[in-house]
Order: sequence, then structure tokens, then C-alpha cells
Amino acid sequence: MMTNSTTKVYDEALQERVRKYMKDTGLSQNKLAPRIGMSGASLSNYMNCKMDGSVEGIESRLREFLQQESEAAAVQVQVAPYKLDETYKPTSIVHPLRADQPHAGDAARRRRGRENEGCCQVLPR
Repeated sequence: MMTNSTTKVYDEALQERVRKYMKDTGLSQNKLAPRIGMSGASLSNYMNCKMDGSVEGIESRLREFLQQESEAAAVQVQVAPYKLDETYKPTSIVHPLRADQPHAGDAARRRRGRENEGCCQVLPR
């Protein structure tokens, strides 16, 4: 914990986590601050231990934001194996049916004279 001249206590570990997050994501303080719900100047003052306002309030927001980002990253890791391969190109020679084309099974049923039958056949008694 770090204190400034007015005896405010700053969470150095949290400040370091924010610095690491900004480095990892390539975000500046000015771009990160609105995502957390504060101004760039407020975030800068916090990071430089020069806050006029509540340190606890900003630290609470930062912890919540970093927790949400951590959870979102964990979800991305979990769903990664199920993502579609964007480079996949279908190689099948079968063309999908269009609404104006009859289904291949329709012609076969007509040839057998069963055009109006459903999936079941009724046997005589």
C-alpha cells in the first residue's frame, strides 16, 4: 500500500494490475477510463497517487472492471474449441436445394405411384 501527502492509501497491486491490463490490451488511460466509468484525468490522478476524491470508489470500480474482464477472457478460453473455422471452405459437390426445385425423393415417389402417401403404408385387412 502506498500513501500520499494527505495520507490516502493506494492499492499498489491494483495499480500494477491496471498497468499490466493496459499494456496487454494496448489501451491508453484515456481509452480505458470511459470503459470504467471515469475520466482520463481521474484515472491518471489515481495511477500517479494524486487523487483529490475517494480512492476507495475508484479502486472498487477498477476491481469490478478487472474481474469482469477476467471472467470474459475465461469464457473465451472455454468456447475456443467450439468456434467455427473461419478458413473452412465447403468441398462437397452436392448443391443445396432451392425452394423452386423439387426434392429428389418427390420424383422417386411419383415413379412408384405413391405421390400422395405419407411416411406410413396402410396394409389391407
